[in-house]
Amino acid sequence: MYSQTNNTKSKDLFINQVKLKYEQNELSLGTFVHLNSNESLESIARSGFDYVILDAEHGSFSFESISNLVQTAENNTCTALVRIAEINRSTIQRTLDTGAKGLIVPFVDSLEQIQSLIKLAKFSPLGQRGYCPTRSSGWGSDEWSKNGLDYMRILNEETLII
Repeated sequence: MYSQTNNTKSKDLFINQVKLKYEQNELSLGTFVHLNSNESLESIARSGFDYVILDAEHGSFSFESISNLVQTAENNTCTALVRIAEINRSTIQRTLDTGAKGLIVPFVDSLEQIQSLIKLAKFSPLGQRGYCPTRSSGWGSDEWSKNGLDYMRILNEETLII
């Protein structure tokens, strides 16, 4: 949502609607997306789905296409989650920097993998994710994200790791 007075995004835009519904004991409806098509995703989002899972494990998505699809979902009040293929710094950080509100990580088999995942996906003090203003913070210009510590705290709270 954009403020009419200063044209910056409200922090409400980053509130994870799936997480919010879960906390309120409400059901969410979503689906997997394998098509690299903004038009298809927009149609899904406008059909009443609460979330989409961009399947980067099996689909043919680049980081650029994930970023475009996340933005399309966000612009249509649909939460974008991304299923990644592996636990590594570049994949996790770049995927979350697109504005995705969560990661779905298959084949997690050990406590060490969970610890590594949290370390890479969360900002300090929970993890060691690197900070850089990205589109999810309005490139650091949105009022709610000007204080990097507030931004990191909100993303730590709102980003799902599944």
